[in-house]
Amino acid sequence: MTQQQFLQPLLSLALALVFFALTSLSAYPQVQTWNIKARERSQAANSAGLTAVNKGQTERGIQLFLEATRLDPQDPIPFASLGLALAMKGNYQEALDSLQNSYSLAKVPETLVTTGIVYYLNHDYDAAINSFGKALTMDQGHSSVAAGIGYAFLRKGDLNQAEQAFQKVVKASPNSQIGHQGLSEVFYLRGDFSRAAKAAEYCQSISSYLPVVLLQAKLDFLQGRRTAGLKLLQQYNNQARKSWQKRSMTAIGYPLQHDVHFDPFLADNLDNGYLLSARAQFLPRDAARQRSLARQGKAAQVIETAQKQLAQVPNDFWLLRQLGLAQLAAGEYVGAGESFKKVLSLCPDCHVDLLHLGQALSLSGKAAAASAAVRTFQRLHPSQTLAQALIDLGKEQGAASGNSAGGVSSTPHSEPFQPVIEDREHPRGGKDSSPSGF
Repeated sequence: MTQQQFLQPLLSLALALVFFALTSLSAYPQVQTWNIKARERSQAANSAGLTAVNKGQTERGIQLFLEATRLDPQDPIPFASLGLALAMKGNYQEALDSLQNSYSLAKVPETLVTTGIVYYLNHDYDAAINSFGKALTMDQGHSSVAAGIGYAFLRKGDLNQAEQAFQKVVKASPNSQIGHQGLSEVFYLRGDFSRAAKAAEYCQSISSYLPVVLLQAKLDFLQGRRTAGLKLLQQYNNQARKSWQKRSMTAIGYPLQHDVHFDPFLADNLDNGYLLSARAQFLPRDAARQRSLARQGKAAQVIETAQKQLAQVPNDFWLLRQLGLAQLAAGEYVGAGESFKKVLSLCPDCHVDLLHLGQALSLSGKAAAASAAVRTFQRLHPSQTLAQALIDLGKEQGAASGNSAGGVSSTPHSEPFQPVIEDREHPRGGKDSSPSGF
């Protein structure tokens, strides 16, 4: 065999390999370009969906997120966005399915945070704590995720664990608005009004947030600063009538490019300024005014909403508190008393609800039990300043009532409430001993 005959097959093979390589290289950019374009279209649809959600157009956002998942089924971001939007509409199982798809494509902390939010909104606080904890373990740099853990513990009625989580947030980020807000709510529920007021004030110095204004008004009324409370209440009502922006989700670990203005921790906060005003009337003297304010605050609808949700989660102390507060505003004092007794049995550290219970019992004609409830609070918090109406309530039947606070344990719990006390700056014909609601 000649040398030429020997080399001919090798040259043919080499030419075939070169041709194959060249054709493969020319085809590769086409496939890659298609993938890039699909991802670009998917992310454009996702961005449009986020814009729609921030405008309050959640249904439109869901449609855009679905379109994004069709444009690029391998893009995890639209699945995560879709999960949050579905949760905002109350479609929790669909939301979890979408988030599972997202997490299978890319295991990132943001998806775990969103999963925690879905569980939180669905009242599964243990699962929420687990998801938030996993996100925090995955990325210790996002300490703000601990705020979600704090709110989940708060809703469980574990105020000690809630405080620890919020303290972790403010230790890592001293100017965390959500961290200080969480602490103010924990202190308020415990009955530590002075610390609650300081935390709320610092929170507002960082960034004013409307729900904190309502809490500050409640604290002012509780501690006898009626004029200041009325001013804050007016501010709250004026702002609440307008469109106001919820907190950015970047406060709990979302990246800036996926920002949504949605505050999941306001879920089930059913109280409002009109109901607070209704509870702040001198009762029973101003009962007509109370009824008018209760109607404006949609007390009947709030009561119905709370009862409907409690049918699904009967031991949710927070919902029971919302129910009790609305019942107080609507003049349903016997029902309010029963609601606050249940609150205190489920969350014995919510001492502020001893005061709510005392008011409900007093207005339903049970003076001795009402006095006992208030005096229990005073024994637990001897250094706290209270409105004069509350002090007087504790004195009524004091000598005759050695019994417990209406059958409630001496360790209680509560939520934002506003006491009505004698208006010292504008007295109405001398001292008015009429009980006032919160």
